[in-house]
Amino acid sequence: MNRKIIFILFSVFTLMNIYTQDFSDYIKDLENLYTISYKEISKKNSLYLSEQGQLVEFEGAFTVVGDGYFEVFDVKTGKKLYRRTGYLNFSDGKVYINCNYILKNDCSLKDTAVKNISISNKGIVTINYFNGEIDSFSIPLYKPTDKSINNFVGNGYQFSEVVQIESNGFKMNFIELSTVEKYSLILDMQQKLFEYLNTDKIEEVRFKYLETLLTQLWMMFLQEDSIKENILVDCDCISVKTQYSDNINQLIEKIKNELN
Repeated sequence: MNRKIIFILFSVFTLMNIYTQDFSDYIKDLENLYTISYKEISKKNSLYLSEQGQLVEFEGAFTVVGDGYFEVFDVKTGKKLYRRTGYLNFSDGKVYINCNYILKNDCSLKDTAVKNISISNKGIVTINYFNGEIDSFSIPLYKPTDKSINNFVGNGYQFSEVVQIESNGFKMNFIELSTVEKYSLILDMQQKLFEYLNTDKIEEVRFKYLETLLTQLWMMFLQEDSIKENILVDCDCISVKTQYSDNINQLIEKIKNELN
């Protein structure tokens, strides 16, 4: 193969790799704008931030207040995930978060009709049965260590190393939204694009197209924020939806396609 062609192909693949690496965190944040309890990743050290996301009322759900994550176990695989919010269910002597995760894997409860189930601000889950009996257990909280390898999977995190922490409390009948600050995210991405342009890492036509997409996304956010409407939560407490979510997600897909 001609050396010039090899050089061109190498340059193209290198540029694509630069895009993917430099924008991967931004893309992940964009994808999870509407994911419940998603914590954005610091662009410097890849540690999850501990800021509290916006709390929205949702009957039957609960969320962690302050720092920390609680353990859940996948019903099908048994794999452990860490989450911050969910909808309480009870079935077959187990407490579930939504329908896909068991809250406490080693907890044997009565397989009888349940009147109600709740969680206190101290993290005590209480199950009241129709026969008058009561069961309860506590939910410990954890956070990843500085050495932990952290991955966001579905609506929960995989941490390779955790440490148990003191609980700041739980809030019943609320869910926590994503902590991604969307306007700051766009500004950061625009700044990164300008850095590319100044070093000839991106052709001007592609730069202008991406800049246009980010501007459109900014305007869509402004439209979304101008409407005072109820946020719709899906039945599994995985994501929220607004009037503009579909259009915003379409723009995000276009940006992802350009940067991947």
